[in-house]
Amino acid sequence: MATGQNIDCTQVAIDVICEFLEVAIHSILYIRNLYPAAIFEKRRMYNASVAMSIHPQLNDYIQSCLGDLRTVLFTRALDKVVIAILDSHRKAIEKYVFEILLPESGSLRGDEFLIRTEQSFREFYLSLYTCDALLTVLPPDCTWSFQVSVSLGHFCEIITSGCILD
Repeated sequence: MATGQNIDCTQVAIDVICEFLEVAIHSILYIRNLYPAAIFEKRRMYNASVAMSIHPQLNDYIQSCLGDLRTVLFTRALDKVVIAILDSHRKAIEKYVFEILLPESGSLRGDEFLIRTEQSFREFYLSLYTCDALLTVLPPDCTWSFQVSVSLGHFCEIITSGCILD
């Protein structure tokens, strides 16, 4: 992309947000030891080292969640995404909350938008890996959930359009 080129932010922002959340989910699952470390490999994203799953079923599930999320993002109805760690009774014992606000329709300076976004994401991942040292060990048999929160006004619109999330 040429420096100073204008881009339509909506599609780019949705792609970038979904990529960020994908890496965040993998990182949380790895850091909190919800799956064996052997199913993760280190990769470089946003100029930081992150862990990404190599397990096909887990990756397919995460991609499915993000595909549904993408549909909600296009409606601009999303309030937040929550990755909840659940104990054996399915009670949330940790929550990672991502409040997402898409840029207004129009355009930004392409390189400026992408550089600021990458810096913010790198800072998040570095903080996430640092915070792990402060968290307690999870009890056995924990699982996790992917939760999407939309405004009540948009809920009916989403159901009517056929975009129903499990």
